[in-house]
Amino acid sequence: SSLLGTTELQSFTERSTIQVDQKKAIASAAIQQIEPGMTYAFDSSTTAFEMVCSLPDLNYRVVTNAYAVLHHLARMERVELISTGGRYHPKTQTFNGGDSFGTLHRHNINTAFISCVGLDTRRGASEGFEAQAGFKETLVKMAEKVVLLVDSSKLGERSEYFFSKLQDISSIITDKDAPSSFVSELRSLGCKVTIAECVD
Repeated sequence: SSLLGTTELQSFTERSTIQVDQKKAIASAAIQQIEPGMTYAFDSSTTAFEMVCSLPDLNYRVVTNAYAVLHHLARMERVELISTGGRYHPKTQTFNGGDSFGTLHRHNINTAFISCVGLDTRRGASEGFEAQAGFKETLVKMAEKVVLLVDSSKLGERSEYFFSKLQDISSIITDKDAPSSFVSELRSLGCKVTIAECVD
């Protein structure tokens, strides 16, 4: 596993241009899990945002700290939108601190859709920004189900801050470029892995 140095940490805008087809495929597979009457949480990953861009306007609840998610869903009439609040961080385009952890604790989150900077079979999912790692760690603890949306470029990588062990992730969705040996290793460790097909 290579360690991604903190100097390489990319902004939301920079990340949104990378692995676009893979993210679209992953988002398309993940969206099958959305149904009315549930509460979903989304992190500030560009992969989760790809999914948010295709969400139907139905009566479910969304909890998030991501500006892009809030901005996109604000125009929907039936979705109940909850911001976790806090101070805005321009590089990650998220709100952190304040009562954000309190908000996560108060809501019964059925499924959290999150991504990571790296996924390591031994140590789990990692994130480059400490505040994001803290937020995701709380989200993983609070949600009934955690769906990790992780494109193949992140498999076998490690970033600075680990936020979730493999056993705390309910399922992993990756793309068809994922090395079969890595997918086999994840499955042998008890992970449920879905390989998303590219969408035309």
